[in-house]
Parts: sequence; C-alpha cells; structure tokens
Amino acid sequence: RYPDNSGVFVTDRYSGLVAVTSAHGQFSHSNEVWWTLAYNGGIGAVYIGPPEFEPDNNAYSLTIAIPIYQPNSREVIGILHTRYRLQTVINQLAGIDVGSTGEAMLFNESGQRLDTTSAVETRIPQNEWEAMLGAQWRIGQFQSQQSMIAQAFVITDSGPPDINDLGWVVIVRQNLNESLAASFAVIQAATVIGLIGLIVAIVFTVFVARSLVQPVAELTRLAKEAQSGNLGVTVPVGGRDEIGQLSEAFNAMISEIRESTSLLEEKVAERTTQLSAINEIAATVSSTLDINEVMARTVNLIRARLNFYHVSIFLLDEQGRTAIVRESTGEIGRQLKERGHHLDVGSQSIIGYVTANRKPRIALDVGADAVHFKNPLLPNTRSEMGLPLLVGDTLLGALDVQSTEPKAFDTDDIAVLQSMANQIAIAINNARLFQETQARLAEISLLSRQYLAGAWESYTQSHSNKIALRLEGNTAIAYPLRASKSPAPDTTPANEPLNLTMPYLSEDGTEMIIPITLRGQVIGEFML
Repeated sequence: RYPDNSGVFVTDRYSGLVAVTSAHGQFSHSNEVWWTLAYNGGIGAVYIGPPEFEPDNNAYSLTIAIPIYQPNSREVIGILHTRYRLQTVINQLAGIDVGSTGEAMLFNESGQRLDTTSAVETRIPQNEWEAMLGAQWRIGQFQSQQSMIAQAFVITDSGPPDINDLGWVVIVRQNLNESLAASFAVIQAATVIGLIGLIVAIVFTVFVARSLVQPVAELTRLAKEAQSGNLGVTVPVGGRDEIGQLSEAFNAMISEIRESTSLLEEKVAERTTQLSAINEIAATVSSTLDINEVMARTVNLIRARLNFYHVSIFLLDEQGRTAIVRESTGEIGRQLKERGHHLDVGSQSIIGYVTANRKPRIALDVGADAVHFKNPLLPNTRSEMGLPLLVGDTLLGALDVQSTEPKAFDTDDIAVLQSMANQIAIAINNARLFQETQARLAEISLLSRQYLAGAWESYTQSHSNKIALRLEGNTAIAYPLRASKSPAPDTTPANEPLNLTMPYLSEDGTEMIIPITLRGQVIGEFML
C-alpha cells in the first residue's frame, strides 16, 4: 500500500523490537540516534534524519521516527520507525511543467540535490548557494546558464514543526528567456507540490502510528500484568497482521511459562519432600550403632517418606563378588532375606551393574531395560534405581529403590538420593566398625584374663605357703596365715586357684575376707 516506505517496525520504550513488517536482524535500538532523539528522555519528539542515497533504489531516503503515546497521556510507550524514499517527491517534481528549458529541484540545507537517481553527488557551490538563498527569486548563472531562479523553503503550518527545521529548499530554474513571464506562478506551484509530497509522507506515518497505538498499548498493559505475576492473561488476536502474529506469539509464550511454572512448583515440592526425608533418615541412622537396626530403619523410612514400592539394601560378601540382601521392606523383604536372595557383581541386573561400575543406574521402564532383573516377588515394579553404597573408595554394597510408576526417577533424583545413600553407607560402616571393635575388645579382655590367671597360678604354685602381712609402725612383718574360724564360701584349699569373687563376713562377725582383683582376675584375698 505504501511502496515508498520500508523498514517499518515498532519498538517498545526500552528500544526492544515488538513488531516488524519484514525480517529484521537487530532487536535493541537503544544505541541508534533516531531512537534516542525520538524517545527524547520519555517526552517524545518527531525525528527526521538526513537524506541518504540508496543504491538499490537509485533514490535518496530519510529515516523518520515518531513516538507512540499512551492513549489520553503524554507517556511514550514505543517508537515507530520507517525509511521514506523520496521517489514520490522526485516523480512529483519531474511532473512539474516549467516549460521546455526549466526544471523543479529539491535541495537540502547545504545545497545538495535530493531529487536525483544518480549516486554521484550534485551540489551547488557554496557562494552560489548562499546568494540563491538570499532572495526568493533572482536572475543569474545556474549551472553555466543564465536563468530565472526561484526558491522557497519547505515549511508547514499544520504538520509537525520538525519539517520546518529540515532547511530543505525547492528551487525552480528556467532559462531566462522562457521564464520571465511565468516565474512567480512557477515558484508558487513548485512550493505547493513540494509541501504536498512531504505532508503526504508525514500524514501516512502519523496514520500508521495511530493505528498501531491501541493494540500496542493493550499488549504493553498485559505484558506488565504478566510481569507482575498474573500468568492468566491472554492477548486478543485481532488479525493476521504483524500485531496479530505478535499477539499469538505472546499468548504462546505465556502458555509455556504457565506450564513451566507449574512443573517447577511440582519439582520444588518433590525436592523439598526428598530433602526432608533425607534429613530424617540421616538423624535416625546416626542415633544407633547396631548395624541391623541401622539398615532396618533406613529401608522403612525411605519407603514410608518417599512413597516407594520396595526398598532393599544389598551388602557385598567377604570376597566382594556377590551382593546379598541384608535388609528389605515388607513381607516380600522378609522372604528375600530368608531365601538369602543375592545377585552377582556384574550380573544382568540393576544391582549387578551398580556394584560392578560403582555408579547409579536407572531403569525408567523395566520391561524395556535389558539390565533389569525381573523378580517374581515384585510384579508391580515399573521403574527401578540402584545407588552404590560407597565410603571413600570402599564399596559396601548398593541401595535398591523400586516404584510402581513408570519414569519415576530422573537425573536430579540421582543427585539427591545418592547423597542419602552416602550417609547410609557411612552409618553402616560406622556400625560395622563399632561391632568389630567391640568383638576385638572382648577378645583382648578374655586373653588378658587368661594370661593373668595362668601367671598367677604359676606364681602361687611356686609359693605354696600362704602368708599374711602385719604393719608394726612403718614395718611390714610377714607371718604364716592361720586358718579361718569358718571357711568362706568359694574359698579353695592351698595350691588351688582362688575362687572368691565377693567379700565374705564370718558367722561371728570377727573376720572379713575381700577378693583382690586385677583386670577382672582374682589374684588374692584380703583378710580382716
């Protein structure tokens, strides 16, 4: 409809592209002079740029930028940009009849001719240009010809005042002999036609701007609502033009944001539940050093808090070749433990893979996963995840989690649940080390008692006479031990090991025998 306009597009107040009539590679225009001057700090101003020659069109063109205001307000909400080719003006000037020797021409403020299709710049010498502007008409040399020359500045009383600031001049030239009769009429006609051409361009631009203001303003309002958190907004699509396509794109974007937000909220809730369960499991398993209790609490808490179908803990045997079920949930878990259910390291199973490779493995669909081991006791399993139980570089076994939902796990679950598996491995390792330490301490204590008993027996056999010690002043005097009035229970004859383990008081209350114990072994008696 408007062939002399090209590069028509609209930006928002932040210089971002919001509507175009053709492919446009640049999104932001904040660094462009035309945008800065048209936006004018939010006040707005019409910008008409200097003419530039376009070789593709063989004509000059100029950039026009017009602010778009909020309805019933002076708030600038966007900028309309267009490149207006002067071809229409050239045609209009060419159509002016200035006799057989005359022509009408358009010049800018510096004397450069604009109504030309040649890339070679045509410019009036500065001294001639200044003399030409000094009077509305004159007689003199023009391009080596004696001519009648008339000029008029391109101005307007009804259009944007920016046109008056261009400093453009319409010059009508005719050979002196032909022009004397009609010079004033020609000047008036040329001026009017020049103004018509520019006014048509400005009027068209203003009309397009007004037609874009309302939908752009509505789109801006709804975009602000969406930015404030109201994702239920929908922009009405009024047609298949650029604004309509932009509205459809905006609606599609809001729809995707709504879906993404919903999925994100669900994921956050799931992660919160997982982290809460992990903290509870960590606190629970760290409260005991009984390895069986640690594993029993762990599998039942994981199943209850994370709502899984079945949970098992596999520990490697002493050779590290087989993973054996040590704890499992429910009645099925009891049967698995009774059967001694086990899977070889590297076998065709999730646990076999995890223990062989020391890294997690997920089966999103156990029916299609070649690694999954189908257990007849767990027919409802649809997805499975195995996590290695590692303490440093030491592999203890694996944690197996199964769900009745397909695709119940993802890579984010691996990161969260592997942290839980690491805590479980540490708790199991601590309990195992505690039990081993307790067993070794008991063994050392038994060996110590046996050694002391043997050594003391050897000593007493070499010193068969029992003696007593009596203090006289600061001197200890040894003398043979007399027989007790009433034998103490658990006492033994001479040359026999001592068996008295508790203090003894004679029947008449005159004697008390107290066992002397060293590291749990009785080595003598103290008689009072």
